[in-house]
Amino acid sequence: GTGQRHTFRRKGALVKLSLQLLDNDQPRANESYVLDIDGQLLEGTTDGDGKLEHFIPPNAKSGKLIIGENQEEYELALGQIDPIDELTGVQARLNNLGFDCGNVDGVLGPKTKLALEGFQHEHGLETTGEPDAQTRDKLKMLHGS
Repeated sequence: GTGQRHTFRRKGALVKLSLQLLDNDQPRANESYVLDIDGQLLEGTTDGDGKLEHFIPPNAKSGKLIIGENQEEYELALGQIDPIDELTGVQARLNNLGFDCGNVDGVLGPKTKLALEGFQHEHGLETTGEPDAQTRDKLKMLHGS
């Protein structure tokens, strides 16, 4: 089947959308595409590993990727992250804001604790490494959702 992986990283007021397109586990290398993010069209060509990257608004709601000679269309789930009261929601927001938690897995492991501490320190919160109420409120405010 066709697979895709995507991640977000923050740059100023934008986040980086990174996709890797695979077909039967082989990269879809050097294929032209159009990315439609809330009606804004971005064109390009995947790299040798089937990857593409674009900076998009962090509050983008809908995305569609049209790729290849046959103009295949894929809907992208943007802005759909877990609620802030779930650890996976905290991890996704931290990752989006550039504080690397690793995988969004719902585990409060060493990487997530470090990301929380970095976020708390940068924003003048008590550096506990725990997703306390103050930290969640600040995360939600800065993330915009």
